[in-house]
Amino acid sequence: MRSRKSSLYAILSAAVLCGCGVGRPSDRPAQESRVIRFAGGLPDSPSSLGIKDALEAAFPGTRVEVQGFGSVENMLALQRDEVDLVLTFADVAYLGYVGRLPGVPQRLDHLRGVATLTTLPFQVVVRGNLPGDSIRSLKGRHVGIGPPGSACPLTADLVLHAFGLSLHDLDVHALPFDSASRALIDGTLDASFYCGVYPYGPVMTAVAGGARLLQITGAPIEQLHADYPYMKMMSIPPGIYRNADRIRTIGVDGLVATRSPLSESDVYKMTKAFYAALPRVNLRVDPSRAPATSVPLHAGAARYYREQELSR
Repeated sequence: MRSRKSSLYAILSAAVLCGCGVGRPSDRPAQESRVIRFAGGLPDSPSSLGIKDALEAAFPGTRVEVQGFGSVENMLALQRDEVDLVLTFADVAYLGYVGRLPGVPQRLDHLRGVATLTTLPFQVVVRGNLPGDSIRSLKGRHVGIGPPGSACPLTADLVLHAFGLSLHDLDVHALPFDSASRALIDGTLDASFYCGVYPYGPVMTAVAGGARLLQITGAPIEQLHADYPYMKMMSIPPGIYRNADRIRTIGVDGLVATRSPLSESDVYKMTKAFYAALPRVNLRVDPSRAPATSVPLHAGAARYYREQELSR
């Protein structure tokens, strides 16, 4: 896979409070409440807000901040102990943990698993009047690859190489996904890559504006799956995006991750809160596979799964 990652390396390489004097106890500001920091995809998405509500219920009196980073930046923030719980992708987390993530020189050894999500699709959306119906038709086109810090360039680079292309064969634009959807509608972009849940709001916006999804299938994808086991062939059911037929594509398992310095008790409660939020969020979990995370499982999450097994 080294040759498939060569172009990606070039793409991705890219308050202390001070008090003067000593005041009387009554003059000192009240202690700030605890903050839990959660980084998903879009901060105002139903998934992010649902997890925020569940965390606030699990930690009464705690303020939960929702931040919107890309999957790679989420993990870097975990490594810096700047966030507590994130959504990312299983392959990106593994590569970061073992020190092989393109563009990231250090090993991200603080990463710990909470839950493996079901496979999240790679979605390629093109403007409605774009000629061609294959990945190869994107050569030389204006293509959105996701915002800086997103994992989408990693998946895109692998898929493009399967079809004999690379990111260097495209005119790439690192745009937020919602901005890319608007650009597809107004014709500024020819295509855009999306990595994540379905139905996905920005994809729905683009399709409603006349864009369409490409089928990602054939011998090149079968070979990619054989070469890179994290990639799984899958499909998006018909009717998810207006009148679109079943969309065959490829995807990677999602991952809920935390950081190793957090206590077993806290991560246990976070894991329990995540599962409490599932009925209200657009995330899916296979209970039999959830503990099999691509990075070591945090002891707090392991405690939650042991309890679930004992209660059956």
